[in-house]
Amino acid sequence: MAIPLLEGCDIAGKDVTGDALLTQRALARYIVKRHAHYHFTVKGNQPTLERDIALLFETRRIQCSTALNATLTGTRGQSGALEHRKRPLPHRLALR
Repeated sequence: MAIPLLEGCDIAGKDVTGDALLTQRALARYIVKRHAHYHFTVKGNQPTLERDIALLFETRRIQCSTALNATLTGTRGQSGALEHRKRPLPHRLALR
């Protein structure tokens, strides 16, 4: 497993990539625990995960292509006031 290789590395705030062989829950948890981000390849050897990701992108494509406005919510300054904004969704951002 890759965890022993990462032990001596400062990965906090970094992106860790891995192929399908490294797409494992234990490694993902370890990377997050070390305050890093991961990007793993998912292939047919994990069909449930592959279907879940495909469904996520299909849902997102439908939402993006049918929405006229995107709503952004956040905090403003140190006051902590909640702010809502509507911005037009550029058509080039809609996943096809």
